[in-house]
Amino acid sequence: MKSVLLLILLIFTLHGCGKDEVIQKDEAEIRKEIEFSRKVIGAEQRRGMFSVINDSVKFNECGSGKIYALEGETEELKKLYSKFSGRLPSGKAYIEIESFKSTKSPDSESISDTVFVVTRFIKFDANVNCN
Repeated sequence: MKSVLLLILLIFTLHGCGKDEVIQKDEAEIRKEIEFSRKVIGAEQRRGMFSVINDSVKFNECGSGKIYALEGETEELKKLYSKFSGRLPSGKAYIEIESFKSTKSPDSESISDTVFVVTRFIKFDANVNCN
């Protein structure tokens, strides 16, 4: 709950500073939270391109190019995506998340049966690609 309140406060702060297209937490806070999550649930930090298609959340991982479904803490990402969707040239936004792997039945042949369960949203940038 504390993380949610801090995230909301951060969003309002960044929005007031005119940096509403890049949302990022304090690096020291991120390192502390990631270290805890890695030890407890095996979460890892990941980066990639985020999109919402028919209310289904997709994550195209930078580097591997693989597409995964996202589950878990995705509501804030969906809201940000909706807010900036008109300004996304590729229809996707760059995100950094903390997540752990899980499996489920594949939605289609093009999507892996591995899903990433988001435990923490770190960064959303409407102007960046994986490059």
